[in-house]
Amino acid sequence: MPDPDTPPDIVSVSGLMLFSPGAPRQEHFEQVAEFAQRGGEELREFQVRHDSYFVQTPEAPENLG
Repeated sequence: MPDPDTPPDIVSVSGLMLFSPGAPRQEHFEQVAEFAQRGGEELREFQVRHDSYFVQTPEAPENLG
């Protein structure tokens, strides 16, 4: 339920990040802001390489196979 004190043009977002044994993630966190600014194909390749993409973005891979 929205907070009644929050202006209607402010959107609240929450998320969950799960870390478990697997691929190293240091490079991802060091470079994610840089690639987000680049956008386009470079961002898509970065997201696929790091298994980190968002289904809402136009760059999300349709087929991971």
